Amino acid sequence: PTNYGDGSVAHMSNAGCLRLAKAMWWMLARMAGWDGIATTNNNTSQPFTIIGMPDTQSYINLGEPDDSAKWMSQVYWIRDNYIDSNIVFVSHYGDVTDGNSLTEWQFADTGFKVIEAIDMPYGIAPGNHDRSYHDGAFHYENYNTYFGSDRFAGRDYYQGSYGTYDQYNVQFFEAAGMDFMVLHLTYSSEPPGIAWADSVLKANPNRRAILTSHNIANYDSVQDTAVFDYSGQLIYDGLKDNPNLFLMLCGHYHDSEFTRYAWRADTYEGNTIYTLFSNYQGLNGHIRLMKFFPQDDLVSVTTYSPFLDSFLTDDRNEFTFYYDMDVVADEPQVDSTLADILTFTLPTQTGAATINTTAHTVAIEVNHLATITNLTPYIAVSYGATISPESMTSRDFTSPQTYTVTALDGETTQEWTVTVTQAAAPTPSSSNPPVHNGRWIVHEGVWVKI
Repeated sequence: PTNYGDGSVAHMSNAGCLRLAKAMWWMLARMAGWDGIATTNNNTSQPFTIIGMPDTQSYINLGEPDDSAKWMSQVYWIRDNYIDSNIVFVSHYGDVTDGNSLTEWQFADTGFKVIEAIDMPYGIAPGNHDRSYHDGAFHYENYNTYFGSDRFAGRDYYQGSYGTYDQYNVQFFEAAGMDFMVLHLTYSSEPPGIAWADSVLKANPNRRAILTSHNIANYDSVQDTAVFDYSGQLIYDGLKDNPNLFLMLCGHYHDSEFTRYAWRADTYEGNTIYTLFSNYQGLNGHIRLMKFFPQDDLVSVTTYSPFLDSFLTDDRNEFTFYYDMDVVADEPQVDSTLADILTFTLPTQTGAATINTTAHTVAIEVNHLATITNLTPYIAVSYGATISPESMTSRDFTSPQTYTVTALDGETTQEWTVTVTQAAAPTPSSSNPPVHNGRWIVHEGVWVKI
């Protein structure tokens, strides 16, 4: 397959041929010594670089001295080259750690402080090794402690997270006269988190968008290209209608040394989204250098190991793709009118809430032990929106309750009706011995509070 698609006929349209011709012309011009200063493009901005940092787990687990050196070589190289390479952002693909231990998170903290010292904007999409499982669910306590929203307080580029779910977060930055955002979504992103990402994209249509998630795509040897996994397909299908989204980055998969990197391009309604998959864990600390050439509307991708001071040069580790970077006059920013409830949870719920975005209703069931007259819900809403009463406000749900969501524009409002039902208590036979359940006991077939 070509570097400008997944091998399908659709990617060899007239536009695709023009892009391929432009890329070939650009590479020949560089080989001939053209320095890229002269341009027929109105945009004369300087090139800039975004760093992709795939899974660092085997470098941070402190197993071998060389592995530790590989981690620190990455951040030191960024520190020492951010001016010459015009590095503007660093995106970590997740699996920061191997065992989610405090020692590993502390070592990760040491490394990221190196690039924080040069005020480098960055973000992290936590992976499956960056969480723990208990109480029937996955939790990100260590990630939130070390790299949650509190860490980024006062850093203007950090633009928030999905409510209290810091494993979904977004950053803004500017480069070459263009406004960008980078969305970081956790491993196996779920529909509510993807809906939040969609609300961020639609609230900021003038920002060029990159999305990083731990797992989006893997290498398929039959097609010799990247293919979406289940989570990646959910992400792509849920966000492809946003014309500002042009690039997705991911890692995670590492079946063998030669199937750890691939890429694809998908076009929806004229907008092409490139998905770049790479994972070098256990190897030599390679990072992705994505150099943007605004004058040429091209992005050059190379793969470099600061530890070895060498590049991987095969056609899946070194390639170029077209991206239109013409800077046009800014259109007026239109604040989002989205006023949706994305998540509604209660500690005593028996299952996920049913959220109807057409009827603007929420239905949720709690167990028979819940005190329905005094429930405290956690509610997440569209990006930039507010809700009244606020999330974490206790209410009496013996009858349906009304919430008002106000969109980012400050004018658009939407009323939501929340109905909570209570599951019936079990009715065991009176011949059974007493059964304890917290503050309740079954006595002669009836639940009695004790």
